[in-house]
Amino acid sequence: MPYTINGSSASISTEPQLKDGTLWVPLRDVAQEMGDKVDYEPTNGVALLYHGSDIITIKIDDPNVDVSGTSHTLQAAPYVENGDTWVPVRFFNTALGAGVNVDLQNNSVDITSAAAGSSAPSAPSADSSGGDPADASSA
Repeated sequence: MPYTINGSSASISTEPQLKDGTLWVPLRDVAQEMGDKVDYEPTNGVALLYHGSDIITIKIDDPNVDVSGTSHTLQAAPYVENGDTWVPVRFFNTALGAGVNVDLQNNSVDITSAAAGSSAPSAPSADSSGGDPADASSA
């Protein structure tokens, strides 16, 4: 499995994608493995991620995300492909404060939520970039 969430192998069937120096992951699948909920509003291309008491607003084709009223800028804009919303893996660090480690050689992603008490460092952005995903067809 290419994903480890909070120390456990995650059952996510979609592999991370490396595009233009950024590592992308499916938002909904990763968020659900973290215990979060994602809704998708297809009419305006917005995914809403419910993470604890925070609501994160993610707009397709917009690198700016809103975390309960605070704006954060991702290194690249989320996109939809094959019904999934893809975010840079670093989204989970930038927006949620999660520890994110990436092993490009083995195409693996390790995410530890801040709630799990991780202080895991983020992998260098030269090797990978991050974000986070939602399933557009059902999110």
